[in-house]
Amino acid sequence: MITLTIPVKLILKGFEYAVALLGGAFIFAMIVSVVTSNQGLTTCVFWSGLFLGILAVLTSELQKREAQWQRTQLHPS
Repeated sequence: MITLTIPVKLILKGFEYAVALLGGAFIFAMIVSVVTSNQGLTTCVFWSGLFLGILAVLTSELQKREAQWQRTQLHPS
């Protein structure tokens, strides 16, 4: 069985987020492109989708760390 070190796991997690964000923004932009045929709007939708995806990931990670910090404050070892 292959065991991965923590830095490798973090790199893989970052790669997973990057693929998901780019893929989601691209799909959303292609839908807008097919519906409107407006290149400027498609570009704005792609970048705004990418920005909102990054914001969602950062918010999620912040909530996880905050919950973990609260658990350690309530039950110190």
